Amino acid sequence: MSGLVLGALLGPDIGLGLRPVAVGLAQGAFVVLAGVATGLLPATRSLSDATAESLLGLPESGAAETRPDRLRTVCWLVVHLALGSGIGLLTLIVPPFILLLLADPALTLPPELVGISPFRAFGIGH
Repeated sequence: MSGLVLGALLGPDIGLGLRPVAVGLAQGAFVVLAGVATGLLPATRSLSDATAESLLGLPESGAAETRPDRLRTVCWLVVHLALGSGIGLLTLIVPPFILLLLADPALTLPPELVGISPFRAFGIGH
């Protein structure tokens, strides 16, 4: 969602005219700041405590009343979101790439068709 809004506001067509790399960096910074803001909410610490307690059987650590406790919650939340995003991205990229590598020998064109447009090679558009 932030990509749609920030891309339109900062992009070259409608908004400030920034290059796509700058727009991507701005979107990444926005996502990190949203994670930091979420980590500062008091409910985040109590929710992570309840989750850890129920899943791992850990003792209750109490509310995040001090600044170091809140900072630790923010850091863990940002690390958790970054690792989860990376693993999710790899989950979407790696399996299709492996399937493409496995299918590559079957998709190779015969030598007499190399250098010809794929549309012409497969008889598309005649």
